[in-house]
Amino acid sequence: ATGTNTMTVTTLDDGAASDATLKINTTNGATTIAGTIDGAAAGEGTLLIYDDDNGAAGQIATFSSAIGASKKLKAITVGTANTVVGNATWDSTVAATTITVNGGNHADEDSLVTASGAVTATTINVNGTTNASATSTILDVNADVTSPTINITAGTADAGADATLKVTGDITASTLFKFTDAAGQGTSLLDVDGTTAQTVTGAITASASGNGDITVNNAAGVTFANNIGAVGTEIGTVTIAAGKVADFGGRVDAGAMVITANSATKATFNGLVTLDSGGSGAGTLGIGAASTIKI
Repeated sequence: ATGTNTMTVTTLDDGAASDATLKINTTNGATTIAGTIDGAAAGEGTLLIYDDDNGAAGQIATFSSAIGASKKLKAITVGTANTVVGNATWDSTVAATTITVNGGNHADEDSLVTASGAVTATTINVNGTTNASATSTILDVNADVTSPTINITAGTADAGADATLKVTGDITASTLFKFTDAAGQGTSLLDVDGTTAQTVTGAITASASGNGDITVNNAAGVTFANNIGAVGTEIGTVTIAAGKVADFGGRVDAGAMVITANSATKATFNGLVTLDSGGSGAGTLGIGAASTIKI
C-alpha cells in the first residue's frame, strides 16, 4: 500500500501453533503507518518490512508511532536476508526481542533503517548481504540503544557489502558486542556520531583478528567503558575523526589506530593499548598534528 495507513492500535497475538506477522511491503511506493504496534503479550508478534521490487532501491516505510512500547514484539525484520531490500523510518521508540536489518541481493538494494527514538532489544543484528554485490546495510539510531547482544556482520561475497551501526546516544550491550567480517570482503562498522557526550558499555569483540572498525565522530566525547578487542582477536581500525574526542576505559586491541590531525582531537587511554598487524591492520598508530593524547 502507498500513502498513509492509519491503524489506531495494532496488536499482534501469537497463537499456540503459529505466529502473528504484520508484513509491510513498499513495492508500490513509500508508505506511512500511523498507530502503535504491540504484542498481545511481551515477546509476541513479528513485524516484517521489505520491498520486493527485485534489483531496485527500496521504498521507505515510515512508522510514526511507537512499536512495542507497552508490550515488545517478538521480532522486527527489515529486508529478507540476501533476497530483497528493506528501508524504514521509525519516528518513535522501538522494542522487540530481536531486531534484524538485512541487506538485499543487488547493488541498488541498500537497506537503511533510521530511528529517532530509543531502540531496545535482547538481540540486534545488522547483516550485510552474502550476495556478490556492493550492498550496504545500515541501522542509524538517533537516540540510545539498549541490547545485551549486538552483532554487526559484514557481507561475505563483495568488498562493498558493509554492515554499519550508527548511534548518536548511549549504547548498552552487556553480553556480546561482536564484529564479524569475511576475509577480503565487506566491513563491519560502528560509528558513534552524537553531538552530546556518549557512553558505550559492553566489551566489543571480533570473530577473528582484524574484524570490524570503529569511528568516533563526536566532539563532545565518547567513553568506551569496557575493553575493545582481545589478545589474539583484535578488531580492525579505530579512527578518531578530526576535532572529535574519545576516552577508552579498558584495554584496546586493534589492528591500527588513527588520531586525526586537529587541535581539538583528543584521546585518553586508561588501559593497555596493543596495535597488532596479525589481522587486517598494519599495527600502526597514526597521530595527527596538534592532536592530544593522554595516557
